Amino acid sequence: QIAAVARRLTGRAIDLGTLPPRAVVIAIAGNVVAWVMYGWSFQLLVHGVVGEARGGLSDYVAAYAMWANGGSVVEPRLVTRIDDPAGHVVYQRGPSVPTAVMDPRVAFIMRDMMRDAAERGTGGPARRAVPAAIPVAGKTGTTNDNVDVWFMGMTPDLVAGVWLGFDRPATIMPGAAGGSLAAPIWGAMMAQYYAGRPAPAPWTPPAGLITAELDRATGQLADDTTPPAQRYTEYVIPGSEPEPLRGVPWKGPRFGAVLRY
Repeated sequence: QIAAVARRLTGRAIDLGTLPPRAVVIAIAGNVVAWVMYGWSFQLLVHGVVGEARGGLSDYVAAYAMWANGGSVVEPRLVTRIDDPAGHVVYQRGPSVPTAVMDPRVAFIMRDMMRDAAERGTGGPARRAVPAAIPVAGKTGTTNDNVDVWFMGMTPDLVAGVWLGFDRPATIMPGAAGGSLAAPIWGAMMAQYYAGRPAPAPWTPPAGLITAELDRATGQLADDTTPPAQRYTEYVIPGSEPEPLRGVPWKGPRFGAVLRY
């Protein structure tokens, strides 16, 4: 498929056997640019916990799209349309049909945790690079010995990932981390995309969640003494709420709440 796309766009045959083990195939024809990550993969090492897992960057972007899509997965599309030099459409692929694989409430809570990681954690460089009106959620990552670093992030209408590493796994540099290397690149990319575009609508929680206003310093329910800057909204699935939320009269489900960024 890679060779066929490249040949149709460029008019030249490409023998994948002549490419290095990892390569980026780029085909340009007029205003059409198609790129395919060929053979790229990086490994995640979590020693003694889950063993070793391997996957390509596109796999991780597709996986993170599940959180962005409310628990539904979609098959990635590398090429959506190809036009010939005369402007005729020679290939077109429509959007994939989402498949629900997770409770949308769980997906929302996970995404909200990643939003906090971007706003208050290692994903800060990505958050600060994007206009404040655009919600951002994401997760940084760094493998053993600083061999791979990445940032997987999302806005209400985009999911993207940035990975940095060598073709042959080796330490990038002492102290290399996803927050310091990959997150700024992701942020710059998103800032350029949204330049001149309106901010997307913020995420809204699905029906069936309990919301409570907590004190960020104590982790307890906020009260009259909690400063506004220390207050935040927590989302919980009914039946899993911690003890402090049980029996609170106003803890009942509130639907349609809008997150504040």
